[in-house]
Amino acid sequence: MNRVAKLLMFTCLLLFVGCIERSIVVKVRNDGSGVVHVRSYQQTSRLAFTLNSPKKDVDQPNGKVSENLPSEESLQQVASQLGEAVRLESVKAASNPQGWTGHEVLFAFDDVGKLRLSEELFKLDDLDKESEAKPNTSENQLEQIWSFQSLRFAMTDGTLHITRPAIATEPINPSDELSPTDDPFANEPKSPAISSLTSPMAEAMFAQALKEARFGLFIQIEGDISETNAAVHHGNQVTLLSIELGKLIEQKAEMQTLGTLSSQYQGEELVEAVKKAIGELDGFHLEMNESTFVR
Repeated sequence: MNRVAKLLMFTCLLLFVGCIERSIVVKVRNDGSGVVHVRSYQQTSRLAFTLNSPKKDVDQPNGKVSENLPSEESLQQVASQLGEAVRLESVKAASNPQGWTGHEVLFAFDDVGKLRLSEELFKLDDLDKESEAKPNTSENQLEQIWSFQSLRFAMTDGTLHITRPAIATEPINPSDELSPTDDPFANEPKSPAISSLTSPMAEAMFAQALKEARFGLFIQIEGDISETNAAVHHGNQVTLLSIELGKLIEQKAEMQTLGTLSSQYQGEELVEAVKKAIGELDGFHLEMNESTFVR
């Protein structure tokens, strides 16, 4: 790669890549009502470049800044996916303690038993780029493990129950798979493979850009937790998902192994293999219990 190409690639990274922080906290009261609080922040690039045109100006403690807020229409669509009687309470521009700018969205619900979380909650920044917000579907067993759309909640006598349906244990029937096809592009590649954005330099640049990026899904209850079988909990919160991209990028081999497990295992063997692989990773926690209780 010549010097000009390297410079262009570096500039593109500065423009388009920045650290992001997205978290979801589901707060449940003793009567089963509560809120879903979504926070999304992004570190401003050196060139202060944003992909979307600013929609509105809002006052921040450190001055007046422009923010790209999801439209109320798209957020109302997400609210309708989250379950019966879930409603949009507010959306506002905000910043985190590091000074990254973004927004906070608050949804309210009356019965946690009717709440249905959606991966769309991690994608509120991108809703207006699509014609409509559509729920994701898990297409394979590994995706079923990652997905929190299947989580179900119930509040009984002061105990919150969180269940994740067991994935299918039957092996995939080969007859159900698509018949092989002859693909001209696959059979006759136009040119040999070349190293591009997977070069060590590019990987190092992406690692630097994303070293502080993280995602999280947390459950918060009224009062302190007296008992729970959740692996990670503190005070009145349980961690269902925590991802620190910077740490994971440094564990390339382990992540590649994790991504191939679904081709080696099925059913409960896959679940156990995923548990073992995640347990050996630094910066990745996924609550794997089929039934989690918080009292």
